[in-house]
Amino acid sequence: MRKLFVVAGAAALFASPALAEGSGVAGAWAVEAKTDFGTFKSDWTVAEAGGAYTLDMKDAPMEGGPGGDPPKSTISNLVVDGDHVTFDRALDMGGQQMKMSYDLKVEGDALSGTAKSDFGDIPISGTRK
Repeated sequence: MRKLFVVAGAAALFASPALAEGSGVAGAWAVEAKTDFGTFKSDWTVAEAGGAYTLDMKDAPMEGGPGGDPPKSTISNLVVDGDHVTFDRALDMGGQQMKMSYDLKVEGDALSGTAKSDFGDIPISGTRK
């Protein structure tokens, strides 16, 4: 019986680092959204502190677009569950509001999923920087 406790204790010690690593979502990402209107690129930084997550999103100007500053946006309802992340984004498109709901999964250094919008589902892909 004592051997069983020793083996179980050793296994728990070896398993602890994997459990303590947390989510694979945290980090810096180069992200693309491919739409009928073109490809939108952005840099995301997902940070974790004390079990709470934040997302900083910096949009690049659209390739071939009119230029200028990207639309202002607000992120809300950010939830990270292991390697799964969801959040809502409200964009201010020159006075018009556009709302999107993201549902993404991280597998290693790849991020993929969709953003639901009034225009339908938009495929999202990203790679860890």
